[in-house]
Amino acid sequence: MLAALVLPLLFTLSARQELFLVQKLCPGCTTIGVLTAKGENQDRVGELEKASIYYNFTIEKEMPKKTAEIPEAFANLLKKNISILIIYEDSLTGDPNTMRFIISQALEKKFPVICGSEKQLAFGATFFFAKKPDGSVYVKVKKAALEALKLTLPPPEEIPIEIVE
Repeated sequence: MLAALVLPLLFTLSARQELFLVQKLCPGCTTIGVLTAKGENQDRVGELEKASIYYNFTIEKEMPKKTAEIPEAFANLLKKNISILIIYEDSLTGDPNTMRFIISQALEKKFPVICGSEKQLAFGATFFFAKKPDGSVYVKVKKAALEALKLTLPPPEEIPIEIVE
């Protein structure tokens, strides 16, 4: 039982690690959008806001209460000129239809999506940040999103990257 609680924490990146990777993957990005369900991931978003000072990022967040509010929340983020979107897996973004909407809209507006799970990456999100058992950090990149957005990745010596179909 304890392992089920501790293991996800061991493989979760810190907010500073996440923002370091954003800086490497999206040079020139200044505004990061975060979309997560209200009442979920609040601590995580707070950590991102604190860590953003070190990287000179602005964090714009939208926290809808229900799925029907996702389109408006997404539109609000677009008005704030975000360069990249972070979504964590939660009760709203775990829904396949919601994921399809978010991913299709992000691709249409030409910005990458960093997701919170490999399941979301499979739906077409651009990046998934992960940590290996040895503590090293790597990035999984969805090939179709990479090509659709015409992104250039940093050299592999800067960040270990795995491109997935």
